[in-house]
Amino acid sequence: SMVLTSFNQKAYEKDLYEEGVEEGINLGQKEIVLHMLHSGNSPEQIAQLTGIDVEVVKQWIEKAK
Repeated sequence: SMVLTSFNQKAYEKDLYEEGVEEGINLGQKEIVLHMLHSGNSPEQIAQLTGIDVEVVKQWIEKAK
């Protein structure tokens, strides 16, 4: 039915929006981590200051190389 289709479309768009927001937050965090690294902080210091897991910090640094 038409109502079901439009409802699913709205739910789908909402999910896409929320994923985009999460990716945006993630991207912002990565930029901060890399900026902190270039400012002389170690991955351990960055993890402690940001609350981001040190392994995640190290992964982001590796991917940015």
